[in-house]
Amino acid sequence: MMGVTFASVSPIPSMAAAPDIGPLGSCGSVIAAGIFGIVAAPFISQLLPLFPPVVTGTIILVIGVSLMRVGINWAGGYNLFVVAISVGFGMIPLAAPSFFRDLPHDLQPLLESGDSVGAACLRSAAAIGGIAPRRDQ
Repeated sequence: MMGVTFASVSPIPSMAAAPDIGPLGSCGSVIAAGIFGIVAAPFISQLLPLFPPVVTGTIILVIGVSLMRVGINWAGGYNLFVVAISVGFGMIPLAAPSFFRDLPHDLQPLLESGDSVGAACLRSAAAIGGIAPRRDQ
C-alpha cells in the first residue's frame, strides 16, 4: 500500500469538473500516473534499504493520524452514536477474526475487511433510522 495515494483524491474531481480537462482527461491522468508508477518502481525500490521499518512505520502512522481529521469531518454529518456503532462493528474483523467464519465463503473477503463492515453498518443504520448526512455544508 502506498501512503501517498490519498494526495490525488482532491484534484481528480476538480479536474473532472474543469471544462478543458473533463472526466476523460481526469481518467487519463490517473492512467498516466499509474504507468509512471510502474516504470519508476524498479528504480525507487533500490532506495528501500535506506528506510528501516521504524522510519516507514512512523511515516505511515503520521499519514494515518493526519487522515483521521478527514474521517472526522466526514462523520460530522452523521449522528455520532451511529458512527460509534459503525466503528465498533468495523473493529470486529480485527478483534475477532473468526467471528464471520460460519457465513458463506463468498462473503469472506468482504467481511474480513473492517472498512466494508463499518461502511455497511453505517449505511444500514442511516437508512433504517432515517439518519442522513447534512447537505448544508
